[in-house]
Amino acid sequence: MNTIRTKYKTSPSARASVRALLMAAILSSAAGAIGAGMPAHTHGEAELTIVLANNTLDVELMSPSVNLVGFEHKANSTDEKALLAQTEQQLQRPDTFLDFTDHQCELVNSSIDVSALQAEIAHSDHTHEHEHSEHDHRGGHSEIGARYRYRCEAGAYPEEIKVKLFQHYPSLSKVNLMWISPSAQGGATLTPKSATASFK
Repeated sequence: MNTIRTKYKTSPSARASVRALLMAAILSSAAGAIGAGMPAHTHGEAELTIVLANNTLDVELMSPSVNLVGFEHKANSTDEKALLAQTEQQLQRPDTFLDFTDHQCELVNSSIDVSALQAEIAHSDHTHEHEHSEHDHRGGHSEIGARYRYRCEAGAYPEEIKVKLFQHYPSLSKVNLMWISPSAQGGATLTPKSATASFK
């Protein structure tokens, strides 16, 4: 596992600014969520971003849809629709593939975005159609996104994470992790053989 960590000694306001910038990336659209420093849409790879701050744990997962469901077009057949629904349900249970150790955090909300693969519904809502178009046709690729927020007891952030996505999605070979905590920031390249990263 290739791990990058950066310790820094800056003022609380500076650290807050860094966290705010990364949070802005997490909350942005799929096209900009990872930022210019992360790899572009690559089959076999996913991006995982984690921010630990203010007694919360924010997680965003972005992956080319082919890694999770095996296709990137709209789900048209009965089998494709069933597989998409199954994947969406799986992603709604992050405890099955994100294992945080040594923490006291509770999942408070989640958001799963599979809209790029959902068949268009005939209607006159032009705004909705425009949103689908922007999300779905970025260079002929589509992505699936998931966001999770945990509320943690004071000072009870996890010390490490084990990513079990590889067990559920064999087409996934690499997860590029970026993380930031109140005292450090870093990254790691996770693989099926090396799927654990420390937040220290």
